[in-house]
Amino acid sequence: MQLQTIKSRICDDIVKGAFAPDTRLTIDMLASRYQSSHMPIREALRELAGEGLVRYEARRGARALPVDRRFIEDLLMLRTELEPLLARLAAKKIDDAGVAELREIQDGFEAAVEDGDNAGAVDANSRFHRCINRIADNTEVSTIVDRHWLVLSRLWAHYGHVPDRFPGVISDHRSLITALSSRSSDDAAALMRAHVIKAKYQLIKRVDLMQPTNRPPRRTNGRAAK
Repeated sequence: MQLQTIKSRICDDIVKGAFAPDTRLTIDMLASRYQSSHMPIREALRELAGEGLVRYEARRGARALPVDRRFIEDLLMLRTELEPLLARLAAKKIDDAGVAELREIQDGFEAAVEDGDNAGAVDANSRFHRCINRIADNTEVSTIVDRHWLVLSRLWAHYGHVPDRFPGVISDHRSLITALSSRSSDDAAALMRAHVIKAKYQLIKRVDLMQPTNRPPRRTNGRAAK
């Protein structure tokens, strides 16, 4: 089984809670679970450690980390600061070929949304942002931002998309393309910041909706039921 497939499946299981926080993730256990050889499992764990989903401990191996509300907030806070910087840099460096590439990706994104192809839309959205990051040409910042795309895609897949998310993304992307094609760095940065902030609140809302409700104990004859 290919590395990216293994990595995606482990990521998916951690996000869904199939592995409780601090669960020991042994190579043998994961190889058996995913019917894989050891090498891609080992490499997938190494990459997921870099993305904050796995922790390595001396002589204890890999352990799953919690993907909770705090983790999600911290992840999206990071993107809120870094993606506007990349949009600003991209606006200064983009050429006509870069604008054409973004428009082509956006056309594919909108077609996927119209067809109800959520997986295709998520993939096109990732390619749209990666294209901007590549044009920005800042390897250090892009590396930090890009490494979280798998985690974000699995989070959205798990918690689900709010009904009006994709139309809002379409509108935001179109505005970003306009700002980038106009080489307006301030506008591109402001639009990207607003775009990421909206995504943050939408995802956090989905997380909160899926959290168990803390209900008070049922009362019987004036007394709390035991």
